Amino acid sequence: MSNKINIQNYFECISSFDYKYDKYTPSELSFGKNITINTGTQKEYTLSKYDIIIFSVGLNTTALQIRKELYSLAFFDKKINIIDLGNLRTNKESANIFTLREALLEIKHEVKSIIIIGNDKSLINGIYNTYEFEDKFVNIADISSIINFVNPEQESNNSDFNKILLNKDHKLFHYINLGYQTHYNHIKTIDLINNLGFEAHRFGLLKNDITTNEYLLRDADIVSINMSAISYFDAPDVKNQTPNGFSAHDICQIAFYAGISDNSEIFNITELLDKLKDETITTKLTAQIIWYFILGFNSRYNDNPFSDDNKYKKISVTIAKNDTSIVFYNNTINNRWWFEIELANKKIPISCSEKDYTETLKGNIPLRWIKFENKYRPKGQFQA
Repeated sequence: MSNKINIQNYFECISSFDYKYDKYTPSELSFGKNITINTGTQKEYTLSKYDIIIFSVGLNTTALQIRKELYSLAFFDKKINIIDLGNLRTNKESANIFTLREALLEIKHEVKSIIIIGNDKSLINGIYNTYEFEDKFVNIADISSIINFVNPEQESNNSDFNKILLNKDHKLFHYINLGYQTHYNHIKTIDLINNLGFEAHRFGLLKNDITTNEYLLRDADIVSINMSAISYFDAPDVKNQTPNGFSAHDICQIAFYAGISDNSEIFNITELLDKLKDETITTKLTAQIIWYFILGFNSRYNDNPFSDDNKYKKISVTIAKNDTSIVFYNNTINNRWWFEIELANKKIPISCSEKDYTETLKGNIPLRWIKFENKYRPKGQFQA
């Protein structure tokens, strides 16, 4: 029997305001008319009957403007159960991370995905900390123009992700940055990422082929979008504006890829300004980012390349010059690709591109395979 959770312990209800549900579509077909909203009239909810939870952290009136736009968008033709819990209760800014962790520990396992709308990139620590209580490792994808790592030996070591790594028993399996801009990141930072066995993908390369983000996001448990990664012209109301960055179209497509991933449990949107009292292009775009994540969620394939389903094709490629064999898997329906690695005597599928496979056929070992192979290789580093 599913437990009811008193959400009022953690969340402030959404105050009533003049929702224009019919702004774009007939009212009964709007987003706001087809979800459950915590208006304060009910204290306890059986959250397990929902697919997605939405809530905001520390945004005050900005969250209100985002909800006004989101609720007026068209709902989906495929049935999906969504609840908006409202605003996370906090007494002061410094309490956000702790309160966020406590709330997520209570609700995370009740639903498939959680969407968080926040004002501070440091919230990633509260999100990650919930995984420290689980018997699993976690993958984080960070869409940001600045890589949030510094050299652990530096005195000013206040990076959010360094705080995670300072715990020798950390559960971070893989970190990937999508969209870093070279002029903001020293080469030593890029080298640090590579030496840690993580990944960083430059904005210009991802911009040239936005579909690359699909397989790079596919394994992530946590996807975090720093709104400062978007060009100022499409998102001016953010904490750190930048003239270059992803377009509105790009970021909505990235949100869709995050949603369609079978692994994404938490979708985090950060670095919005706190007190916007009117709708802006940024609040409109944030609503659309959420909408496209949910559209992706509603389109999930439930892929399992290790299953016996005959749509998955297993292909072993041997590279004679390195005496190396790489096992690939291909979903012949949606053309997704993975390669296999072994960790602690357990085989794990890692998402990859079709190009990784075709390059292997030519005798070129994919750099992504080398990175994961070296991550936990017991006897020295593999050399291509």
